[in-house]
Amino acid sequence: MLNWKRRDWSSMESVLIEKVNSSPIRLQTVASLDSWFNKSPSSITYCISSNTQLKCPSLHSKLWWTLNLSELRQLFYNTTQAQKLGTTTQLQMFATRNFYFKAIKAAKSKQWTQFLANVDAQSVWTAKRFAYGRAPDRFSSFPSAISPSAINSALLNYFFLARCPSTGSPVVPIYSSALPVSAEEIVDTVRKSSNTSAPGPDSILYGI
Repeated sequence: MLNWKRRDWSSMESVLIEKVNSSPIRLQTVASLDSWFNKSPSSITYCISSNTQLKCPSLHSKLWWTLNLSELRQLFYNTTQAQKLGTTTQLQMFATRNFYFKAIKAAKSKQWTQFLANVDAQSVWTAKRFAYGRAPDRFSSFPSAISPSAINSALLNYFFLARCPSTGSPVVPIYSSALPVSAEEIVDTVRKSSNTSAPGPDSILYGI
């Protein structure tokens, strides 16, 4: 598939004009008209397609994949097979592998830089998704739970942790130096609270 967005049409204009002027139209007979339709448009199409970069070498390859990477992959495969047969050294195989992997990393970096340079309003969220990666799972997996009851117990233990056993009834410390609280102070404090608020640790509603 041709990458029309990266086609420099300004530089291609002079080439197309020269191509059209080199083959003038001669419509003397019906045969000459058929010959022009069979030859001239196809030559112009070939001129455009041959000077336009491909999006990717095949339908199954990534956008960052190039024909050079295909050659390096074949070279790495041949070197690996030769190392197994003993016709080449392990050091040469490692050097070919490292060069191939570095070329892949460089191609990915170049493609990512070009993608960010051409981000618009439609592709900005795609760039964000690529940059942050896949979101983590919201729920933990329980590989040991194989039955519904085991999954139920695992979920309860995960979301509702068991409370530590109480050591005894809570005891309010007595401050002998503090002044006693009057009924008016209690009424003023309760009036500042909302009747619809949740109760505290004593579970007594403010309305009560």
